[in-house]
Amino acid sequence: IIIKINQKGNHSLFFKGNNGTDICSSVSYNTTSIYINNIIQYNLSSEYDFSTENNTIELFFPDSITDYHCLFFECDAINEIDLTNFNLSNVDNAEFMFGGCSSLTSINFGNIDTSNIKYVGYMFYGCSSITNVDISNFNTNSLISMVMTFGFCSNLTSINLSNLNLSNVVDMAYLFFDCSNLKHINLDNTITNSLKNIQYMFF
Repeated sequence: IIIKINQKGNHSLFFKGNNGTDICSSVSYNTTSIYINNIIQYNLSSEYDFSTENNTIELFFPDSITDYHCLFFECDAINEIDLTNFNLSNVDNAEFMFGGCSSLTSINFGNIDTSNIKYVGYMFYGCSSITNVDISNFNTNSLISMVMTFGFCSNLTSINLSNLNLSNVVDMAYLFFDCSNLKHINLDNTITNSLKNIQYMFF
């Protein structure tokens, strides 16, 4: 994962896992060790100066991880994320993955493998700075729940959900809740024949 920080200097990022527990320690230009479940996985360097690296940092996670629930939850220092080479092939839970990233303006998904993901509820919840999301290349064959996926994306104006197989999705409640500037949704050729709950979907 490549992330771009919206300020220079000594700034920490905190990553949250299941039930709010830390899965990664702080990341700053003095402390750049990556931890998962309190076990060190990767050292970027002993000193990392964002001012000479264009405020960009690359994070590495083991391919064996199956749960990225709350991975970047409330990381409000991030404004760009590039997932082009990120391996999600074993992941089944992406709920709250970017939830509360209020400064996030851009996500590059590339051609990531999302074929095993079942849960994307609240995935972009509270991403109030993002204006456009295109997940039309996602493999959604395993997807079950999209509850509040884009809730409170108050500056979101356009979203592309075309050609997605959502045939196993049963819950889209609050999907676009409080997306007050949303003007265009592309649902062309999207399959949704198992839906049971669309409560407040466009509220």
